[in-house]
Amino acid sequence: MTETNDYFSGSVFREDYVINKEYNEENEDFYPGNMSLENLKKNLFPSIVQETSEISSKSPFIRRFNILSNNPESVKFFILYFEINNVANYLCKPITQQQHYYMLCTKEYWKAKAILLSNEIFKPITDSNPFQEIIEKRLPSAAVKNLKLEIAANKALYYLLESGESEIISWAKKEDIPYNFKSFQDLFIHILRSQFLRDEQESIFNSKPLWSSQKESKEHYRKWLKYIKNDSDIEESSKQYYDTLMKMEWEGYPLLVLRSSKLHEENEKIKELWKCYVKTHIALIENIKSQIYWENGIPYKNKTTSNRQPMKAIVNEAGCIQWTYDKSKE
Repeated sequence: MTETNDYFSGSVFREDYVINKEYNEENEDFYPGNMSLENLKKNLFPSIVQETSEISSKSPFIRRFNILSNNPESVKFFILYFEINNVANYLCKPITQQQHYYMLCTKEYWKAKAILLSNEIFKPITDSNPFQEIIEKRLPSAAVKNLKLEIAANKALYYLLESGESEIISWAKKEDIPYNFKSFQDLFIHILRSQFLRDEQESIFNSKPLWSSQKESKEHYRKWLKYIKNDSDIEESSKQYYDTLMKMEWEGYPLLVLRSSKLHEENEKIKELWKCYVKTHIALIENIKSQIYWENGIPYKNKTTSNRQPMKAIVNEAGCIQWTYDKSKE
């Protein structure tokens, strides 16, 4: 498939997969809202153990890969895969065709993230090279680059929450804040879900968006990075960021706990994991370049640093959704 510079993150989606299906909550390919963790454990868990190949055939990403059913890590892999895949579950129906196409693309992007991130953690797919080739064929190069950065950052968060779980629970108890998660993995999924609803759903359906330039976005993100790195020159903004994290509740509480300098002095492992978390989030600043902005159901993207242009989706000859600048609106 030929790529052009007009592609952006998550822009390719195979037409023969769900493109011709009507949007509805019963369409599990597009809206897997009934696939809760409890339903997964109840309905799929036995099958995962007994007939992994049958379950694998239901996913276009997992198909054709040898995942051993007698490997306990394979069970954990599938549970995490389905949980991450369900993060990209929109609560609103698309109003415009452009929103519909974009939501389809986002689902494809998250399916790739779900399988890659789950395999990074549990590694049931021993030879991932053929799998990487499939991902690179299904997503454009810009999306693959963004995906790798996000997976590294998400993986760092996963391990950080795993090692800091007891510290987080102790802090919540002292603050009299209910900890309603069965495990750190549930908290991890909650954080991904909160980020998705804020960054994806709210931006698409916000009728009065507050846009900022790439320069402003990067400057804000750099200040945020200084705060989580405990830089002394961000002292004047510390209260502001602290209040922001508190308002974010369980998306923000873990960061308040695990960024503690005192904790880092007492726990070398968490200190090193925090450094990894910071490092991977520094790299995420590159993803701002491919950020999509929405207004009245129309997507916009920066053609240059300060020139934001409307986009439109077309289905190309290969049967894929391709995004390009809409010259008719210039």
